[in-house]
Amino acid sequence: MFRHPKPFAGSLWLYGLMLLNLLVKGWYLASGSIAGDEPFSIYHAQMDVGTIIRELATGNNPPLYELVLHYWIKLFGIGIFSVRLPSLLFSTLTVYFLYHIGTEFFSSRVAVVSSLLFSFSNYQIGLAHEARTYAFLGFLTAASMYFYLKSISGSLKIRTPFVLLVISNILLIYAHYFGFFVLIIQLLHFLGSPINRKGLYRPFFLGLGIVLVAYIPNGVTFIRRFIDSSSHGTWVAPPGGISSLYGMLRIFTNELVVTSLVIPLLLAAGTLFVLRNKKVYSPASRLVVLWFLFPFLFMFGISFWIPMFLDRYLMPASIGFVLLVALAADSIMEKKIWNLALPALVTLFFLITIQPNFNNKRNVRETIAKIQEMATENSLIYMCPPWFELNFRYYFDPACFQSYPTNPGEENSCACLNDQGVYPIYNWTNLDTGRFRSADKIIFLDAGANQAFPDNDILQQLAQYSNPGASFVFGDFFKVYEFIPRKE
Repeated sequence: MFRHPKPFAGSLWLYGLMLLNLLVKGWYLASGSIAGDEPFSIYHAQMDVGTIIRELATGNNPPLYELVLHYWIKLFGIGIFSVRLPSLLFSTLTVYFLYHIGTEFFSSRVAVVSSLLFSFSNYQIGLAHEARTYAFLGFLTAASMYFYLKSISGSLKIRTPFVLLVISNILLIYAHYFGFFVLIIQLLHFLGSPINRKGLYRPFFLGLGIVLVAYIPNGVTFIRRFIDSSSHGTWVAPPGGISSLYGMLRIFTNELVVTSLVIPLLLAAGTLFVLRNKKVYSPASRLVVLWFLFPFLFMFGISFWIPMFLDRYLMPASIGFVLLVALAADSIMEKKIWNLALPALVTLFFLITIQPNFNNKRNVRETIAKIQEMATENSLIYMCPPWFELNFRYYFDPACFQSYPTNPGEENSCACLNDQGVYPIYNWTNLDTGRFRSADKIIFLDAGANQAFPDNDILQQLAQYSNPGASFVFGDFFKVYEFIPRKE
């Protein structure tokens, strides 16, 4: 049905799939609150280019995405829909490369099914709804793998695909440190797969060398961040055993019922790979297997020492995953009467479990609205942990959110919040009890205080100096407490 589309029909399929992805992921783009690490990216993207690079040198991501967002914000502002739209567009462009990998190296059916699985994935919807680098990382991963396959296939003049591969790989490792996994996958595949390398060694390794040389400006930062993470660990928890692998597949497949279908499907396809003549499997098939399994299993194993097995960090592997599932579904049944059944069934399962109105369960907008409703001119507002400050600023005072340091060494000041009686705190020792008597109300925002600082004792101390009032819970993360200071 899909194996040999005419050029015009193929274009209709491609642009129809891209439009579908755009609509599915874009319909509720602005429905969820700006939350988590989104304010971090938006806040830093407002700065000038030099300040962005300097500020992000101490963070966990290279600066490319924030630089892209910087110029986007200059044109379209920091509204919710505006700052998330680039991620949606990058997700849609990923379909372009998924489809071309499918049609040019497998079949049109693999192209269509993998594109549909990608479009119906709740995991991909969630990352397309974030003003963060991960959808950008997925797009660059798909582009890089496509240009790599074109480069080793020799189907174009050798110079063109290798140049595009070099450009996409430079952008990839400046988008996220885990972009290096894609380079390693390509190196392992190039050295280990049965391909005709005649004439390819020089351009491949020359291209790889150019990529590494281009990364020298960020090399010291990369080494420093790696040493820091390996020495002091990361904020990510270590895996909980083999169940963590299953849990990650559950995230990739929307719901448990889909996971229960996909795992046997992949195992069956792997068994047939061993039983059948391995020579029939193309280098592209081997790349897809390596594309998913290497980062998935390596990051799981290394995370017992340096925790990094986090769903969003596996974005490169997730692109390989949808291709692998589509390829497995397409390859098990060889008879034409049956070979549409599994691809259609897997696609249907993804479709019926889709949640286009993705809920990040972080009701920041509603929480801050309630605080603004409760607050008076003489209120004191405390929040813990203090790094929630940028989330708070975005909704509480957008002008304050747009105030940022412009000189080296200048700290991210909370003065604009302090002037309004708002104080980010770590624990009870940061409470200024001397101000309590002059306040008519104290509001405490618990944005995960006990998880960040288990012995913060903030509520206990507030109860000593004031009388408890109303309290509110918003989603899974936020609690708001009201206290009335005692005047005696």
